[in-house]
Amino acid sequence: MNKCKNQEIAEKIVALAPDEKEIFLEKHFGYEIEMLHHAFKKCPNGKAKDNNENMAIECFLLHARNLQDFFLGQKNKLDDALAIHFMEESEQTNWNSRVKQKYSEKDELKELNYKIGKHLVHLTYTNLR
Repeated sequence: MNKCKNQEIAEKIVALAPDEKEIFLEKHFGYEIEMLHHAFKKCPNGKAKDNNENMAIECFLLHARNLQDFFLGQKNKLDDALAIHFMEESEQTNWNSRVKQKYSEKDELKELNYKIGKHLVHLTYTNLR
């Protein structure tokens, strides 16, 4: 895809109509929150004893990562939805300087995101260790 086409796609996404943003928040963002909560309730208190408990943990981690990427993520793909898309320009600056910068630099979050990527989202040889 050429650069002009990428720019065109990016402009369409950022310029979503208010009703489209509302639909996104209700359907997709709401789903992430709902699944995170549901998976959390199903997670074991200790180590998973069976595949159902493993599934609950994996589901929780996957949706936690999706929400982390939404609130703190860098735009990796043109159609990635980010929290700043739902803010006024003045709020974006405040968000980037106060919230995003503070939390996206946390070593614990970086480590968690790395582990989720290596052990859950991608098939890697790291899982052998």
